[in-house]
Amino acid sequence: MSHPTAEQRLTHVLRHLDAVCTIPATARPGYDELAPVRIPLPTEAAETFFRAFEPLPPVEQEVHWLHVCGEKVPCLFDGDIVGSIFYWLSGWQETYSPERDRFGRFPYAASLQARLGCVTLPVADLLLEILRRWLEDASGIAIVRHPPRPALAVSHDVDHLRGGWRTAVKHQWRNRRPMAALLTTVKRLFGQAPFDNLVALAEIVRAETGLSSTFYLLGAQGKHALGPNADYELTSSYVQRRIRELEAVGCEIGLHASFGTATDATQLRAELEKLPHLTAGVRFHFLCFDPVLTPDILHRAGATHDATLGFAERAGFRHGTAHPFWLYDFTRQRTHRIICHPLHVMDVTFANPNYQPIAAAQIPAYVAELAKSANLCGGTLSLLWHNEYVVPGEATLGEDTFRNVLRRCREIDE
Repeated sequence: MSHPTAEQRLTHVLRHLDAVCTIPATARPGYDELAPVRIPLPTEAAETFFRAFEPLPPVEQEVHWLHVCGEKVPCLFDGDIVGSIFYWLSGWQETYSPERDRFGRFPYAASLQARLGCVTLPVADLLLEILRRWLEDASGIAIVRHPPRPALAVSHDVDHLRGGWRTAVKHQWRNRRPMAALLTTVKRLFGQAPFDNLVALAEIVRAETGLSSTFYLLGAQGKHALGPNADYELTSSYVQRRIRELEAVGCEIGLHASFGTATDATQLRAELEKLPHLTAGVRFHFLCFDPVLTPDILHRAGATHDATLGFAERAGFRHGTAHPFWLYDFTRQRTHRIICHPLHVMDVTFANPNYQPIAAAQIPAYVAELAKSANLCGGTLSLLWHNEYVVPGEATLGEDTFRNVLRRCREIDE
């Protein structure tokens, strides 16, 4: 695999700068002497690093901490802003790191965010803002930012739909709610599953925020070597009816691609064809994603965008951004056609004792702070909340916690 040249890195970064602000032709930056605005050549530290294919830079000597929007931001490679932005947005660290968990995912513990303690900041967005301001000063021309995006985007991965009554009853007894447990048991006798709550979930989001939810439905049923897939069949009339109901209330539908699809275009394509409409792209089950293989798999299967890339174990900014961004094609050394809508917060992260457990009362304030960070440069916080956590009797991640999270984040837009 070849290494990206300085021009290739700059081209990828400028594509993302174009996405957040309007750059007049007379202020277009470049390394060439004929560029309207000539920017400094890459530092020696940057050039050395990008030729070596190491996942992490020697940060002890080469990080400059810059101040922007009231935050301290790490700029890598002896202050090379373009190289630093490229590092985060391209996913360099996970492409060249050998570290993987049992699901084949790049772990937070191996990341530069863990090393620098900056996962709660959209580092790439803040560095792009520094670049925008520098370009404005250097050219003497106003570089106008695009209008800010909504503070919050809400999605739901539907792993379970037809079952859940045992789980609900267990939680209800544990939380001393015997009448709720009895009601759940009676509903089961009439074929009503606690996890079949998708429209009600969409109505909660609309009532609290005015937003429409996005639902990702699993494309395969049954067990896989890595774990369970769906407890429902996506092509069944039962599920297709739910899809129509969700679309009728303005929700977007995406594919929650099953285990194995992140490296199998044929399987992914077969699952995509089970959906009557695809408006929200793909999010892979358990956030499985291979940074080298999966972008091409998505393209070959006919998808245009992905919504997978977030750390399962830690809430925050895996690629340093709260904006949609283009993946990078390290094989061809160019911007990939696939656009990624980053994932920042997942409910399971707070519930799993091996990830980032947080008490229910503290979750709304914690998520709201992340939403404020996303909004520093006009970005959107992406929140994933599973339908199985919004059932009567769920204490930690139940409906009350979910509503409080939505209310706290809504205040940022007001």
